[in-house]
Amino acid sequence: MILSTAVRDFGQSHSDANATSVEFLNIEVDTGLMFAGIASESDDDAKTLRNRENARKAYDTILRFIGRVSLTAAESEALDMKMAKLKQGLQTLGESF
Repeated sequence: MILSTAVRDFGQSHSDANATSVEFLNIEVDTGLMFAGIASESDDDAKTLRNRENARKAYDTILRFIGRVSLTAAESEALDMKMAKLKQGLQTLGESF
């Protein structure tokens, strides 16, 4: 009885951790898009550079963690679309991949 409860609790904990990780990835890509947008609209070179660097950090962070998260097909498609938009924005700002 105790073992089955522990297994069930572990499964729920894993599911909760994955849901939190999916949320993290989405927040990170949205933050990266925000930084890229600020960078592209700025007339201040230092502000543009700082925000471009922050957008790139967000992009790289997502790439580092995405393999550790189980995404549904819909989650994967939505994240891929945002990542493509972020990558395009970064390339427009002068980043190379």
